[in-house]
Amino acid sequence: MNNLLDLGNLLSMVSGDDIAKLGEKVGLSGDKAKSALGSSIPLIMGALAEKAKQPEEAENITKAIEKDHDGSILNNLGDFFSKGDTSEGDSILKHVVGDKKDNIAQFVSKDSGIDLGSASKLLSMAAPLVMGFLGKTNKETPGSMGITDILGSFMGGGNASQNIVSKLLDRDNDGSVVDDVMDMGKGMLGKLF
Repeated sequence: MNNLLDLGNLLSMVSGDDIAKLGEKVGLSGDKAKSALGSSIPLIMGALAEKAKQPEEAENITKAIEKDHDGSILNNLGDFFSKGDTSEGDSILKHVVGDKKDNIAQFVSKDSGIDLGSASKLLSMAAPLVMGFLGKTNKETPGSMGITDILGSFMGGGNASQNIVSKLLDRDNDGSVVDDVMDMGKGMLGKLF
């Protein structure tokens, strides 16, 4: 099966002006914001794929996408980023990763060379973007593929970002998450792009 969720395609939907607006809201240059977005998106996708392994959670994700994430967010990302509202993204991340958001933010911070506060805010702004992309993909996917199949297509049976996500979500918050992840090979996510 081809990779339905081409992250390069998703990133290409975010214009330079959109990246500049995102950077302004999270206190980063456009280049840093793009790099951090490139680290954030696969982690969020991976966390969703991990969550969707449980049938009940897959159903919840599907319902959320059908109800609130039709892909229209992708039509005007500049406005979305300009508002700088993180409440929707915080809610998505709370459901998907629970109390592990800080672990993921630490990885994005270290991988992108940005401060933890900017990484956390950027993750919250990236989550609705990912859900919108899933909604758009779900609508445009022919046949009877479910969200688990779509996310499984992205994850490709165990790529680097899925391995990192699994380790980040399984940590016990002992304070050494970033070092442990870095030992796995800093920049693995960058290779996806």
